[in-house]
Amino acid sequence: MPEIPCGFRFTRLYSGREWVRRTHFFVVSGRRSVHVSAEQIRELVEPLLEEEGVELVDLELKGSPGRLILRIFIDEEGGITIDRCTEISRKLSDLLDRKDPIPGRYTLEVSSPGVDRPLVQPRDFRRNVGREVRVEYRDGEVTRSLTGRIMAAADDLELEVRGERIHLQWSDVIRAKIQLRF
Repeated sequence: MPEIPCGFRFTRLYSGREWVRRTHFFVVSGRRSVHVSAEQIRELVEPLLEEEGVELVDLELKGSPGRLILRIFIDEEGGITIDRCTEISRKLSDLLDRKDPIPGRYTLEVSSPGVDRPLVQPRDFRRNVGREVRVEYRDGEVTRSLTGRIMAAADDLELEVRGERIHLQWSDVIRAKIQLRF
């Protein structure tokens, strides 16, 4: 079997509020190059998910030709069940089969984001107001981290750290995760 040149290209774009990482998968077959963008797939699946009242938390496209994995992480108010993930998976599979945005074979995985998922969008922080979070953020040229309780998530992120209120701009937040206490 001949080798098919392929690969991933990652692009960072500033969306006005935050840096967004776009993933492009490409396959070169003969003289024709086929690009598959995670962003294109996102644009395809989001309307269906919105219609179902489900939030698209994240979307990953990984692997190599013939072994691609499309992972779609979803959630809804009150949490998502396995049965609901199965139902959404079937609907997404039907949509992707009809529109065929990915050349060749791939595996579709639809699941909840899990308890240790990173908080990415302001809505993720709003959903977790009152919970403790560890945040990595930019402070000028330096990266810092702190752990505090989410107090508000509107125009900026408001945390309570050791009794003091701290405000971080969304553009300075690099990553954040809920801190689970046992």
